[in-house]
Amino acid sequence: MPQVWFGHGLLERLGHIVPRYVNGQVCVVADQHTEAIAHGVAEALAGCVGAVFIHPGRLKAAQAAVRQVQEAARASAGVVSVGSGCITDVARLAAFRSAKPLVAVATAASMDGYLSGHSPIIVSGYKLTHPARPPKAVVADLQVLAAAPARLTRAGFGDVIGKITALADWCLGHVMTDEYWCPAISKMVHAAVERCRQRARHEVSDLSRVVEEIMEALLITGQAMVYAGNSRPASGGEHHISHYWEMQALARGEEGCLHGEYVAVGTVLLAAVYRAVLEKEHLAPSAEVWRRRIDRLSDRQIRRKRLEAGYGEAAAEVEGETQDKDARNLGTLSHKEAEARWASVRGLLAEAVPEPRQLVDLLRAHGVAATPRELGITEEDTEKALLYARELRNRFGILDLAAAAGCLESVARTVARDCVRW
Repeated sequence: MPQVWFGHGLLERLGHIVPRYVNGQVCVVADQHTEAIAHGVAEALAGCVGAVFIHPGRLKAAQAAVRQVQEAARASAGVVSVGSGCITDVARLAAFRSAKPLVAVATAASMDGYLSGHSPIIVSGYKLTHPARPPKAVVADLQVLAAAPARLTRAGFGDVIGKITALADWCLGHVMTDEYWCPAISKMVHAAVERCRQRARHEVSDLSRVVEEIMEALLITGQAMVYAGNSRPASGGEHHISHYWEMQALARGEEGCLHGEYVAVGTVLLAAVYRAVLEKEHLAPSAEVWRRRIDRLSDRQIRRKRLEAGYGEAAAEVEGETQDKDARNLGTLSHKEAEARWASVRGLLAEAVPEPRQLVDLLRAHGVAATPRELGITEEDTEKALLYARELRNRFGILDLAAAAGCLESVARTVARDCVRW
């Protein structure tokens, strides 16, 4: 587990912190947006800095950037990243491939991946998750976080709110497919999210006063992922929707929105899907209908056509990542067993997932976009995300259950149409 340094005045103490984890000089990695903080980091480290790599403009999580950081850090004993999402992801993979320790200096409470042992990197227009190694330590100075652009903090709040549906999807996946689930880890994340929500309710419209709670929730979620051995405690269908839109933006050559902005909107949409599916007492009218649906979802030729419609040129990459997911998740589950499992979890999910309007009000109260239209996403792209985002990962969630229940198309169409009025 990475050691977390979380508090005030930590930047000035880096000269004492970093040598605990790196025996020798370090390469400081940043981009144009975190350059000023990186210079402060270099000053605090004094004679411990062997190289400084500042990427011009905004660094993107691409293979080329990973190679550049590897080259810059070639003569260094370790890497110190200064940034948030993409910078940390790139530095993590570069340090891992170079067999060097990483210390991550957080510059914004914008995402939950600081403690992660994986790096999502863009390859041929598709974001692939590469195995790496968690940082030796994460340094989160509250003065630095509080000074971050407000948009980044709002994105972090959106990422925190996304844990609501992520935890629901994890529980659903456990009940329906016997996937590993840990109630203690789930409670740990839920408690951190609730602390953040409660503080946010008392600090209406001013998230700068909630930075500590936002970052705490993000760091606790990061620890939860390490404990679980995967990102299940943090990522469900709302993240798959986010990844789908990120891929669309990449394919169009657009900058796109921040990860947490997409996640916030994805959470609202997924909550709407939950409310629609929870109205169904039964998943299928008969065993024959259930089996026919699962067979159709599992048919490789039919799935290939779905992927081509949803992902275009990236369809082959997606297919390779999640081949036979429906057959693995539901192929051996009888109609009777599926109905019994759904009945056992339906009430719990109804309590766990708020009404979409509640989430919309909470997000908007703090200036966070809550609907696709606020991010410039069309009704068509909203419907496509709801239809095809589930294909991105092998995990089982409410979008997969909706597909098995034969209502995903109608629910996606209705939610995409109605969300403009929220």
